[in-house]
Amino acid sequence: MMMGMGEEERRTTELVLNGIVVGEMEVTGDFEKDAALTIQFLKDKGLYQKPDPVKTMFRQALSFATTASHLHKKGLLHRPWNVFDVAPFVVNSAFSIELYLKTLARSHGTILKGHDLLKLLGSLPAAAHSDISAVLPACRLEFPPAGNPDLSTCVAELSNAFVEWRYLHDKMRTSGIRIDRAIFVMKVMHEACRKAIGLEA
Repeated sequence: MMMGMGEEERRTTELVLNGIVVGEMEVTGDFEKDAALTIQFLKDKGLYQKPDPVKTMFRQALSFATTASHLHKKGLLHRPWNVFDVAPFVVNSAFSIELYLKTLARSHGTILKGHDLLKLLGSLPAAAHSDISAVLPACRLEFPPAGNPDLSTCVAELSNAFVEWRYLHDKMRTSGIRIDRAIFVMKVMHEACRKAIGLEA
């Protein structure tokens, strides 16, 4: 497109909602402005729904778990490990578990704070523990943790991993992490959240 002096190039993008293109809108390139324009566009079309905080937290937990899974498949699934993938795997998996625990609590009306995974697990309401118990047998079959420890033992090993491992460069050493147990805990918490929220997939 030819532009004269002082003219700005107009950019448009397709707007996709739940996998369906719902229209085309102009974008400015400014994130905040474009977010506001997107919300207004959806409102004008009668498609806007206020975000569900529980599902939003669940999606964020899933994004960190997905990153941990990618790091595991890329550099930690076979030996020799890519040592540069270990700390990011631990940090992402521990943070995903933290967010899953907080999602599970919030889905049952409780708000939890902090990074200590064992304390978060112990602070869950009874209904959340029931969600965990319901999915635990299938998760144990799919991702069996070495030594067949109980869930609390696996969580205890990871309890302060997010805090300790994100600044690993400042430490001479930190607590060891069993990758198979981290994956097991992520799977349990993911499935328990899905059950609590009522998600099919």
